[in-house]
Amino acid sequence: ARATLGIQPSVEMEATIYPNPAKDMVTIMTYSNMPSTIEVFALDGNKVYETEAVNSAAINVSQWQNGVYIVRSYDRMGVRTAKMVVK
Repeated sequence: ARATLGIQPSVEMEATIYPNPAKDMVTIMTYSNMPSTIEVFALDGNKVYETEAVNSAAINVSQWQNGVYIVRSYDRMGVRTAKMVVK
């Protein structure tokens, strides 16, 4: 018999960000009890922030430029994405 390695497809889920729009502190909920990598990208594709967190992360955005950012968090269960507005 031949064994096959099962590969789980990546699951797209949405991260929760509040408050959104934000001006000082923002909380990103990953809803994962395992370590997640959280990355924040400007719309030009530049990564402006990265951290590791379990379940949620608080980020100080008070010095960030106003605009829209893409938040991506991922762990071995899947990827979560969301838009975040800084005002």
